[in-house]
Amino acid sequence: MQQLFTLAPGLERRVGEVKVADIVRMVASLPDVTAAFLTLRTIFPTADLGKIVAGRPSILLEDLGDLARRIARLREEAPTLNWDAVL
Repeated sequence: MQQLFTLAPGLERRVGEVKVADIVRMVASLPDVTAAFLTLRTIFPTADLGKIVAGRPSILLEDLGDLARRIARLREEAPTLNWDAVL
């Protein structure tokens, strides 16, 4: 569990609020969680990933391909908006 909290420090503060099943899944698939962080960094290069994950931990368990496509579409439709800051 400590490795998970090292990756996502804000998550440790939310242990009582986050679904136990989600935390167990994250700990059980730590390599996938690490890959999810790398994918999120690609999608949101300048965003505060710690804040995003602390606010919505389940994002680490989601299909990020769909999210990447939606964000790419938003960036095309509103290129001057800083989507990393918005999200």
